[in-house]
Amino acid sequence: MLVYLGPNPYFPEGTLFDLDDTPELTLPDRGDGTPAIIDRMGSIVCPPFAENIPPGQCPVVVTSYAIGERLEDIARIKVDESIHFQVLVIPQSVVSILVNDRVRSVEVDSYFPSANGDETEYRFHISHLQPGFYEAMIKFADGSTGRLTFIKFFPPRFSAGYPGIRNDERQIVPHEVVNNVSVTANESEILNKALELATEWGENFRKPIHDRIRVFYPELDDDEIDHLTTLAREAESFIYSLGEKECRGEIGEHDITAVAAREYTWINQQNASRLAGIAMYYARR
Repeated sequence: MLVYLGPNPYFPEGTLFDLDDTPELTLPDRGDGTPAIIDRMGSIVCPPFAENIPPGQCPVVVTSYAIGERLEDIARIKVDESIHFQVLVIPQSVVSILVNDRVRSVEVDSYFPSANGDETEYRFHISHLQPGFYEAMIKFADGSTGRLTFIKFFPPRFSAGYPGIRNDERQIVPHEVVNNVSVTANESEILNKALELATEWGENFRKPIHDRIRVFYPELDDDEIDHLTTLAREAESFIYSLGEKECRGEIGEHDITAVAAREYTWINQQNASRLAGIAMYYARR
């Protein structure tokens, strides 16, 4: 079942995952390769999307890497991606890899080296894998074994913009989302920092912003940061939807930031322009 997560300790509220239908939600990976169980309170079971999910646009995050019983630095695993491919790069010679879907407990792909394979690194393509939780069981050329876990997230325009959440089912989201709120200059500054951190790429992609925003505003409590995150995701979703309208020719490129500023009066030009660029990039992929 497709689940829009409510408040939880591991992922931003509103993150979408395809999970088993159980009384408590089981996350095969809480962000460090380890499973976790979370309360279903505030989470919403969503109908499937009408459009196909483009797997090559699903952001990839490596969550753990181990050789034998020894945990390795996940930074050793490079995620090499472009608009044409997504590849995980292991920095040593590999004999074989089996990739399992951790929700369904089934093997989804297998990889073997070519006859003239590189002895210094191994690249395996994951562009075709749908969003979900995965583990790669590795056999190295030296006889040792390893395990690598990774998550493929729904593309941001899906994860941040599920339409049913914004309308009929909105009342059961724990923190009500309000678009055009009146804020003070200081509140605007905090909201823009939350938006910047919530939409950050790289190692912090889709991760909770609590620790990072407290570097700037240590007085914020968890409930306040959860609410800031909700407002940030709402603005992000809206701007991504404008990118799709621009791609269809319904509005012009320069209209995106103007419309965003009217809808979210607190957003600054830097965030609006940055997200407009991302929105057009996703709309054209």
